[in-house]
Amino acid sequence: MRGYSVIALFSAFILLGCGKQASDKTVLVDHDQVIWSVATFEVYPNQGEDYLKFLKDNWVVARDSALQVGFVVDWEVWIEEPVPTDSADTWNLVMLTAYKDSSAYANREALFTPILDAFGKPEPINGKGPRQMARFLEEHPMKKAID
Repeated sequence: MRGYSVIALFSAFILLGCGKQASDKTVLVDHDQVIWSVATFEVYPNQGEDYLKFLKDNWVVARDSALQVGFVVDWEVWIEEPVPTDSADTWNLVMLTAYKDSSAYANREALFTPILDAFGKPEPINGKGPRQMARFLEEHPMKKAID
């Protein structure tokens, strides 16, 4: 597995200014208050395609719903570049969620509960759940340091 610093990946994200934002409703965001959750994962060999499908079907749907509710103001999923072509290799993935403020970050589990309950239990992909496709490494709350 290639080791990447969460700080370096997050810094690149901020510099590029990438992200999904609620476009069909006005969300007033005080960008000085936004807290980013930066979670890193190691994707197991031969599991990348299935894991990305799982994320699209579940994690992305939940984040898009949270954008509509308003406690999430942005999100991104980043993968290691270049993605290893040898199917025996693991690779890194970073999931970023921007919460509107520290209160939304602190209460994220409670805020996501009704969204996740509405969708029900995630369906396995080819008989596998997320823990059979990737391993959680770490999560850090972060705040933008430089405009």
